Parts: sequence; C-alpha cells; structure tokens
Amino acid sequence: DKFSNILLLFSHGDGVVKLQMSQPKTIMRILNKVEQFDEVLQVRVLRMIKNLSMDSNTLSNLQQAGTIRKLATLLNHKRDKLIPEVHNQLLNALYNLCRFDRSRQEQAALAGVIPHLQHFITINIPLKQFALQILFDFAYVPKARKELWKHSGVAFYLRLLKENNWKINAVDALAVWLTHETKKVEKVILEKDAHIQSLLDVFSNTAGAAFSGLVEPFLRLITLSKPINQALSKKGLVARVVDRLAATRDAAARIYVVKILMSLYASHPTRHDARLTSALQALTSDRAVLIADMASSLLQAFKTPEKGLQVAPHNV
Repeated sequence: DKFSNILLLFSHGDGVVKLQMSQPKTIMRILNKVEQFDEVLQVRVLRMIKNLSMDSNTLSNLQQAGTIRKLATLLNHKRDKLIPEVHNQLLNALYNLCRFDRSRQEQAALAGVIPHLQHFITINIPLKQFALQILFDFAYVPKARKELWKHSGVAFYLRLLKENNWKINAVDALAVWLTHETKKVEKVILEKDAHIQSLLDVFSNTAGAAFSGLVEPFLRLITLSKPINQALSKKGLVARVVDRLAATRDAAARIYVVKILMSLYASHPTRHDARLTSALQALTSDRAVLIADMASSLLQAFKTPEKGLQVAPHNV
C-alpha cells in the first residue's frame, strides 16, 4: 500500500523521473502483479500508468513493457465489474498510448479492445470521448480494420453519424476505409436505406464551422463510390447541396460544395433541374474565380452531356 502511494507520487514528477519509472523491466514487474491487487490498489497502479503515459517520452518504454496488452486484458476480464475510476484510468492511458502512433493503435486493436470501446460508447459514459477517438483512429490502420470487420465496424461508424460532436470523424473514418476496401465498405453502406438517409441527414443538418469540416471527407466518400453517390442523389442530395450552397459563406467550404455538385453530376449526368441551373448561373459571376470556373464547366456539361465532365475533386 505504501509502495503504491510512493509510485503514484513519483509518477507526478518531472520528465526525468517519469522516464526512469517507465523503464520496461520496472513496468513489467508492476503489471505482472496488477491483477492480484484489489480494486483500490489497481486504481493507484493504473493512475500511475496514466500519469506516465501523459509524457510522450515514456510511450515507447510503456509499449515495450506490454502495457497495451495488459490494459486490454484488464478490460477483457473485468469490464463489467470495474469501478468507474478504474474505467477512467484505463481509457485515459489507452488514449495517451494510442494517439498519433499507428503501431500502438494496431497493437491495441489486436489485443482485443474494440468491443470494449464500443461498449463504453454505447452506454454513453462521459469517458466515451476517449473510446471514440481511439476507434476512429483505427480506420487508418490496416490490421485494425481487419479487427473492426469482426465487430461490424462499418455499421458502428454509421451509427456514430448521429453523434453531434463526432459525426465529422465518422464520415472521415468511412471515407478512409472506403479508400482501402471500396467494395466491402460500399456493400455495408448500401445494404440499408437508413444508412444512406443517415449520410444525407449529416450533410443537411450540420451547420457553421462543423459544416466546413464535413464537406471534404463527404466529398471523398461520394467520389470514391459511384453507387453511394447515385443512391444519395436519388434521395435528394442535389437539392440539399443547392440549399447549402446558398447558405454557406466560408470560401473553402463553398468550393467543396460545388465540387460535390460536380461529383454528383459526373455519376448521374441526367440529374439537374431549373433550380440547380439557376444557382450555377449565379455562381458564374462569383468573386472566387475557381467557383466561377467550376460553375461554368458544369453548366457547359449540362448543354453537352456527351462530352462528359472532368472532375478533380480533392484539390482546393
């Protein structure tokens, strides 16, 4: 008990102290005993690990000591019995370890943390913000994506489109995954009408600065998949895009909105109407030269559909 208090006290020390404490042999000895401790001692040890993980210089040592695997083991064995404070320390430490490092994210996914992260998100505890960030980062890691498939990861990301503070991350994660496994991800998104409706609702209901952050990953998503693009178009996305174009003032966001229109037209050339034509005609005199040029190109494509429309949507 006294020893754990001393360790906890030292874990608040400066970088030199934390680096010495994080030596793999030291951490391994502590972690090998942690499951034998009662919950009070476990909290102290996990808080110590959390404190050490807050210093980026200790992360490699903690990884070498097998900290991620041990944290995953604690989640796996005692998830339903742990007191909230243990949850707190576990998720904070995992977050610190996994942030910005693909190898540690891969290690966490392979250690089996995904269903536990989904659990914390689903029960809607305050700490879910840490679980959400880790889970979204997994979309960028090939071996983590393989683990996500085992736990309906695409469908879970789609459900997270309803999370107001995280819907941009969800769209980005879907777009990243779609880049690497287009057909498989596309199949899941298209298998339920509700999935397409969720994407449509995200585009329609996101406002302000959040909308500026949404349009780039949304454009990637509809450009990568023609079937998703067409499904959204049939659901009325063109009209929603015209509405957003009129309401959007951010210059970069407006460029992306016009590129979304171009992508929709490229996938479904016959879908344009008088309202869209009128909106584009107004844009031909826009102060932003790029927007004016794109609007003119799209109007010309309406007149000569046989020539097609060349779209280069990712460069603003």
